[in-house]
Order: sequence, then structure tokens, then C-alpha cells
Amino acid sequence: MVFSIHAAPYDTIQYQYTSVTGEEIPVTIWVLPENYGKRRESTVLEFLVHLRWYEELLGPYPFGADK
Repeated sequence: MVFSIHAAPYDTIQYQYTSVTGEEIPVTIWVLPENYGKRRESTVLEFLVHLRWYEELLGPYPFGADK
């Protein structure tokens, strides 16, 4: 069994995702401060594209209320 812990002063990227059902789901991504500028747009867009693809393939995101 492998455990990994990374404690750091993360910055957050907040975004509202519109599900295939039209429901607004808050999305939070944690990044290291030195990566914030270069990761903000690319990471969020890449994640949201993947989330949309999975929703279209498997159905709506089931944990919208839980984030």
C-alpha cells in the first residue's frame, strides 16, 4: 500500500460548470501558487472537457449536490 501526502499553500481556481441537465455545479481545482497563472485556463478547460465527455457517455454527473 502506498500513501502520499502533499501539504502546501494551495491556491484555488473556482468555476461554475453547467451539466448536461442544465444544473450548475461548482468546480474547485487546487494548484500550487507558482503554477496558478499557467494552469488556470488550461487545467480548467481540460477538466471540463473531460467531465462533459463522461456525462455525454455515461449520463449526468451524479454528485452535483456533493461537489
